[in-house]
Amino acid sequence: MNVDLRKDDTMTTRATGATVAMRRSAVRRFADLSICVVLSLFLVPGCEATVEAEQSPAEAIARAEELYAEALHAMQAEDWRKAASLFKQGIAVGPYHEAARYTLGSLLLAHEPAADVVRYYRETVEHDPKPQTSQYFWARALAKSGDVEGAIDRYRRAIAIDSAHELSELGWGSVMEEQGKLEAALAHYERAAHIHPELTEALQKCARVLERLGRKGEAEAYLQRAATSDPNSPMRFLYWGRVLLEDGRAEAALAELEIAVEVM
Repeated sequence: MNVDLRKDDTMTTRATGATVAMRRSAVRRFADLSICVVLSLFLVPGCEATVEAEQSPAEAIARAEELYAEALHAMQAEDWRKAASLFKQGIAVGPYHEAARYTLGSLLLAHEPAADVVRYYRETVEHDPKPQTSQYFWARALAKSGDVEGAIDRYRRAIAIDSAHELSELGWGSVMEEQGKLEAALAHYERAAHIHPELTEALQKCARVLERLGRKGEAEAYLQRAATSDPNSPMRFLYWGRVLLEDGRAEAALAELEIAVEVM
């Protein structure tokens, strides 16, 4: 079964569907199920997933795919609570699945109180194989609740873990823009565009802030780039690898570049 998890617009580069996400898992995310066992202990009430100690990786993947398929059906029926519960169960029993985690985060932000979202990520972040994901959604929930300083701190933590996490740069920039700090916002948007030069949202936000700053020529140049951008291009793995190399993170860069070779 190959589950197609659709992302929301802000997740364009990080959750492009289950096929790439499962491929990334096979390359580098999981050698066994030990982390899954730990994660299952931190499910919020209502998630009843269990992990069999003897379960093989193939069985875990198959079970997670079944749960994700059920979650998609629940989403189609607009049963958001059930969908979120099923995604949590799939995340607990299967290997790291990028699309599932970003889809879950979007669901929680859209349909749960911000305080509940903060609580969920506070409880799971230490056991997340990629904690920048949890830090990112934790930051968005804090921003939604009006905790600006808390949100900035979580975005900063996400970027400290993954210096190529363009979504955290976008989120931090949005917080700055909402505070009227346009130069600071532009710096984060431009950093996001540097990380992923074809990230349409980053290019559009750069243009918007430059327009507000009266720099119309520069704004137009960004809009022209946005018009022909493809945020889902396989080149994004090369972009992420390049930035990680620039920051001296050779191991993380190699992981992205291996995926680039596979998908291009």
